[in-house]
Amino acid sequence: MLINNTLPWHDAIWLKLTDDVSKLPHAILFSGQTGIGKVRLAKRFANFLLCDSPIEKEACGICKSCKLLEAGTHPDYILITPEEKKKIISVDQTREVSRQLQLKSHIAKRKVAVIYPAESMNTNAANSLLKILEEPPLNNIIILVTNKISHLAMTVKSRCIKIVIHLPDNEIATSWLQTQQSSTSSDDTISLLKCAGGAPLLAETLFAKDFPGTRLQLLSDVSGIARQQSDFSACAKRWKEAGADLCLMWFQGFLADLIKITMVKTAKTSSNLPGLTNIELSSDLKLPKKALNLRQLFEFSDVLSESRKLLSAPMDELLLIEDVLIRWQDLMKA
Repeated sequence: MLINNTLPWHDAIWLKLTDDVSKLPHAILFSGQTGIGKVRLAKRFANFLLCDSPIEKEACGICKSCKLLEAGTHPDYILITPEEKKKIISVDQTREVSRQLQLKSHIAKRKVAVIYPAESMNTNAANSLLKILEEPPLNNIIILVTNKISHLAMTVKSRCIKIVIHLPDNEIATSWLQTQQSSTSSDDTISLLKCAGGAPLLAETLFAKDFPGTRLQLLSDVSGIARQQSDFSACAKRWKEAGADLCLMWFQGFLADLIKITMVKTAKTSSNLPGLTNIELSSDLKLPKKALNLRQLFEFSDVLSESRKLLSAPMDELLLIEDVLIRWQDLMKA
């Protein structure tokens, strides 16, 4: 094999993709949440499609095509992502894809283009891709990958065969993650997976970024701001350095835990809830001693969701995080 890109929760999809290459559609759209290996699957499939002599429905890893792919110089493989320091895929990039797909392949049987994240195409870029999506010439194949299918233009979605990649079962995800991080304890593995919303590759990234330590700092920040004891600017700077989307994603999980605790208290049942991502919430997290309003908590959850969406647009991340933290403090003292 060219690269060990196999993930156990992709097995059923892989069998369908490789069953009969002659019946493949011209355009395929992989969708699903971040951290489940959609891009790895797309690249693995591109490797398979370009390989000269696949072995048991995998790229052989030794032919000329495989060697060129490994070196990143295959003339028939086209990878389109936002240009450096930009957040969008431009019309010039999609026009170049269309131009290349109309040319005869150099060494493989076909050309394969992978576009990720597809939702980052601006309107002009998406429109310029429509004709080639309908029927790429010369048996070429386009693979689009998206984390947010709802943000993708309907005209683009309608021209693709859609393949939804779901989160793996918790047992499969935990087992895989433990094989990747053998030095991590079982409890830490489960905690990371919860923080990642059940997405194994995102959990692996969190481990690489020492997220357990970062999480404790985030807990301290939200507690300090809620009690009006921490500085907004200092906290926002830390969050931006740690990764704005990562921190806001964690904050959403924190808020989900807080909502669970509040609902339990409202129902006057036991507060010893299983399945909390932040177990400190059930005991010693220092938040103001006040009755929390469920409606306001859900409204703040919407604020977090909208703030994460705004991160994909050109804007000042520091100001965005500060605004979120100010709203959090207002909620806690309301």
